[in-house]
Amino acid sequence: MQWVIPLQDEEGLLFRRKSEMAALVNDGFGRWRVSLADGGVAYLPGPKPDGPWVPLHQAWVLPQLLLRQEDHWVDPAGFRYPWVALEPVDPEEPDPGSVLSLISRGTGSVLYTLEGEQTSSLTAAQKAREVPGLILISRGNYIHPARLRRIQRDLTRHRLVLQDGSSIVVSHKFHFKAAERLGLPHFFHLEPHRPGLWRDNKRDYPYDLITAPGAQLKADFTSARHLLANILWQILRRRLQGIEDHEYPDYRELWYWAVKATLHRAGFLTRAELEWDPDQRGPGTPSFLLLQTLLAQMVGEDRLCTFRDIGFVDKGTEEYRLGNSVLIVCEKDSLSPKVRVLAEQFGVSYIVLGGQPSLIGTEFFSDKIRHLAPLWVIAYVDYDPSGWILARAFIDQLSRYDIDCHGDVQGWLVRPESFTPEELELFALPLEPEGAASAGKIKLWMEECGGINGQEMGITANRLHPVERVAAVLHKLLGEPQP
Repeated sequence: MQWVIPLQDEEGLLFRRKSEMAALVNDGFGRWRVSLADGGVAYLPGPKPDGPWVPLHQAWVLPQLLLRQEDHWVDPAGFRYPWVALEPVDPEEPDPGSVLSLISRGTGSVLYTLEGEQTSSLTAAQKAREVPGLILISRGNYIHPARLRRIQRDLTRHRLVLQDGSSIVVSHKFHFKAAERLGLPHFFHLEPHRPGLWRDNKRDYPYDLITAPGAQLKADFTSARHLLANILWQILRRRLQGIEDHEYPDYRELWYWAVKATLHRAGFLTRAELEWDPDQRGPGTPSFLLLQTLLAQMVGEDRLCTFRDIGFVDKGTEEYRLGNSVLIVCEKDSLSPKVRVLAEQFGVSYIVLGGQPSLIGTEFFSDKIRHLAPLWVIAYVDYDPSGWILARAFIDQLSRYDIDCHGDVQGWLVRPESFTPEELELFALPLEPEGAASAGKIKLWMEECGGINGQEMGITANRLHPVERVAAVLHKLLGEPQP
């Protein structure tokens, strides 16, 4: 649209003229942060539009919408920029006139303008031919795009809100044609769209969240989740911009330095959480667990950053050894003595996960083993669905950091054929599903490997003993052709 620029904020789509966009700053994630003349903040994915803005360090600005404060410019949203002399610029925008909308009424129509209503005996379609610039939004209803301010969405419809506060409703089912006429693929969000960037209403704030007064936090944040997500986002943004910041080597330092007192000032920390000490053993509090969940989501599912980007350091909790490009993924600490023997005998690499793989640990381990890739992964796990899922989850995490593992586990050290019939009779255990999800996992695992003698049974890796028996299996696996 030539009249307005479509933008997006936490409430959905909004539309502003270029003369209302005070400053544009690239956020490093394929979007432009836009400070609006009314003090709002919105985002524009994709390239910067052509317009009247002039460069100001890392920003593009309309000087007449900025305020000088000592040695800084401040935009209407409160973001600061180093001061340099700037002259006002002319946006050179065409005059859109005063028309807001044209609405069918009975057998005639009503033209709404900034000056008032004009009733006509002509149908809306007939009247629209006399009024240039109108766009058909729904049957018999037109708007002038220059007057569109926001699109509000609920479960069944979209509401197009105009400059005077009036609105026109379009159902979800039929909104695509209206969107096309406005130059958009749909009204849900702008493209290209990265859901993780919008999750939990993350955005830039012009002040330091960690040191902000409680009144400010209570005004701007609706929940602990909302605030925590934005604390993490602000830390990430500062670090990626090279701004000197506190060091955050782990979750505990995040909690102590950035989160605990901030949540307390905002009114989101209970007395029990205030007294909880993460350095003492015991389950984490809801807020601490939420902190871990949100950061893991940013790193894992949303892929907005790595733990290293936040400042985390390698704690070296997993036992490992680097040898050749064969990597034994060991499930349990109790198997460590055996896997060490295998490494000595065959020169292979190994890692002892001690349970489900940690994305943090995998990130730092990836840096250590990258020079050996592509890896030939052999799993030393229990013969059951959980063990097989664990090994493949680790491969998935390695692929997250661009470590090639040929797509899957290349061999399993613990399988029924490695045991005697008597051992299987004595030590195999039934697989008991805890619910529909685990029952589904058992079914898939049975389809792949057949369980034990066709039954839903597994056997622990510890039962393959002594280590010479494990070594014999590994020798056979390594004797197969390798890439």
